[in-house]
Amino acid sequence: MTSVTFVNCPYLPPSTDIVGKPSITNSTSLAKENDTVTLTCTSTNAERIVWSRNPDGATLSSDNRTLSFKVKRSDSGDYRCNASNPASEQTSDTITITVAYGPENVKVNAQRSPSNSFISLECSADSVPPATYHWRLNGADIKKQQSSLQIDQKNAENEGTYTCVANNSVTQFTAMDSLHINATTGKC
Repeated sequence: MTSVTFVNCPYLPPSTDIVGKPSITNSTSLAKENDTVTLTCTSTNAERIVWSRNPDGATLSSDNRTLSFKVKRSDSGDYRCNASNPASEQTSDTITITVAYGPENVKVNAQRSPSNSFISLECSADSVPPATYHWRLNGADIKKQQSSLQIDQKNAENEGTYTCVANNSVTQFTAMDSLHINATTGKC
């Protein structure tokens, strides 16, 4: 009696080679809002390319080796491409795109010290990368290059309009907010 053994092997079409691990080239990893970014996925033996983006996992396009789009700040994230054919599939390493914007929504907040001897000003802005700050008093620059400033409110020379200037080194945009301080009364 002859014994027959069947082995279940997945079918690979004879003319299909294994897909090579895809790689992504990009026009830039740091783009300004509304710039055009171009990503290209390269893989050997791929018949289909599918793009996806994290954090939401959205499929951006299929069967496109090149993805080109005007970026918004919500487009910041990790991108990858998946290359496939009937025999196999491979996913690229991720590439991170950061979209620069701002500064926007610049705000100066004032807070008096418990002893009422000084006032602390704090400046904030929405900006990627983070904004750099400097201060002006009545239009003249103060040698203070950070987001906070302390004012001795008992000194009459400190009375006036304080302006926080926020700058983004990538977008080259500047925005500001001002607050008037009456040094002798401490009123803002």
